[in-house]
Amino acid sequence: AYLGMLTGGSLRVGDRLNVTDSGQSITVSELHHGGKSVALAHSGQAVALTSEDDADIARGSVLAVDSADLRMTDAFVGDVLWLDPAFAGMD
Repeated sequence: AYLGMLTGGSLRVGDRLNVTDSGQSITVSELHHGGKSVALAHSGQAVALTSEDDADIARGSVLAVDSADLRMTDAFVGDVLWLDPAFAGMD
């Protein structure tokens, strides 16, 4: 089983997912939420999924439905907020 957080949309048993870092695909054969077998999971839920497909899925892998328009990148822009009193008053 693979464990993770569903961060958008919904997921059903039978959905085909892409493993973004390996390019492989799997089909969801079982889906669990809260220790119970479910047929459907929604965004924000922690889920466990099982697939009969053999795929290289590692910690940090992103799984997305086949129809998702995902763009891979190796760069991003962000702001860092450092909450440490030792740096108070520094610019």
